[in-house]
Amino acid sequence: MIKTVVLKIWKFFCSLQFAVTVILSLAFASMVGTVLESQYDTATARYWVYRAFWFRMILAALGINIFCVMMSRFPWKKHHAAFLLAHIGILSLLTGSWVTDRRGLDGTLRIEEGETANVVEMDEAQLVFSESDALQAVPVKWIPPGVGFNPIQVAQYGITADQFLSHAEADFSFPEVPAGTPGAAPWIKVQLAGGPMKIRQEFQLWGGDPGWNTIQAGPARLMLFRNALEVPKTLKKELEGQPWAAFFPKKGGGYSVEMGRKWKGGVELKVLEWKSFTTSRVQYRDARVQYGQQAPLSAIHLTTGKTGDGSDVWLGLGERATLQQMGRQIRIGYYPRRVSLPFAVKLHKFDIERYPGTFSPKEYASTVSVQDERNPQAASQSVLISMNEPLHHSGITFYQASYEEAQPRPTVSIFSVNRDPGRWLKYMGSIFLVSGIIWLFVTRWRKRVGGGAIDFHHNPGLLRRQND
Repeated sequence: MIKTVVLKIWKFFCSLQFAVTVILSLAFASMVGTVLESQYDTATARYWVYRAFWFRMILAALGINIFCVMMSRFPWKKHHAAFLLAHIGILSLLTGSWVTDRRGLDGTLRIEEGETANVVEMDEAQLVFSESDALQAVPVKWIPPGVGFNPIQVAQYGITADQFLSHAEADFSFPEVPAGTPGAAPWIKVQLAGGPMKIRQEFQLWGGDPGWNTIQAGPARLMLFRNALEVPKTLKKELEGQPWAAFFPKKGGGYSVEMGRKWKGGVELKVLEWKSFTTSRVQYRDARVQYGQQAPLSAIHLTTGKTGDGSDVWLGLGERATLQQMGRQIRIGYYPRRVSLPFAVKLHKFDIERYPGTFSPKEYASTVSVQDERNPQAASQSVLISMNEPLHHSGITFYQASYEEAQPRPTVSIFSVNRDPGRWLKYMGSIFLVSGIIWLFVTRWRKRVGGGAIDFHHNPGLLRRQND
């Protein structure tokens, strides 16, 4: 009974019907993936197709079918050689792709001019929790817009990730807090109005973060300091010849302001609102752009307490925060998964060539060197990485992917980092597959040509019938 069932299963996997079903399913999946990628973006196509369980099952079914058909001819004869070569080639391609998927590396390395880096950022995100010396990383799977998010429970810290936004925009607020609250800082909202263009713009300044305490509003600079000691000694000299305003909190409440050069064109500076003690709070919402390269990064919401009645925080990708949980201070970061290379790369110089009369880049390249303790001589050898000339080292390939603008010149070079341990299997499989197909074609062509020539000397009956 068992032998009969096994035999039926074996025949099913070897059957032409199973093969046709698998091939049509693979063609349909490829078509769906191509449409999703063109209509939405690569991440969406990966989620629904290329990294989906059902697509991997189709590839596994293809491998099973190829293997079973190949073994069904056993014991093999000489005339099976082309057939076996083609089938071994397909199995090698599938195996190489699986090895690369499991053990490969595909990420981004960002290096500032003159700096050295060895940390590659992957396209996968994770939450990193730390308390004292304890550290825990929890993977966060990206999901496209409209897909339900399954909450992530981190029992060790009593924290739950209960909301996820695929592409998020930040809304900042600055609520008032009592004096003496850790991290409290002054906040001000000002307005610039008037001038030849009749402008009317509002700006917010917060003294608790260097990214918020200074704003360049056209030719004017607006600044907010918690005290006079924070003001750089060379500030007035740096701002000589341009309008500026610096705000300071008073001890008894309120603020004082110091103005620089008189503002031209009838532009007036007006204080709309002032708070002496505030903290910053960020809320994320769905971005207006949800697909494509212009869509912003993801964000995740974390809360403490079993019913979500404790403290909470929103984190955009690349941000960190601290949550209080029953007297414990838990540091949390929401980062791309990072992989450290066994060597480092130093960026010596970044060069860019633009099309004449435009700012559009024509070509750009990076001069780098590899800092590898296993090969000290490599550090003294400069290598040029351009769009068509990658760097290969220790099985890892670096491609010039992009750069970040900075004035007066680009200072950050972005490399695509790739390690493909299954590449040799895929190359070998391609060679076997093509060789087998050519061999099979040539063999059948020779049989067809040879079968068309009739030997009448050994077939006199045929000759008589021809004469008749």
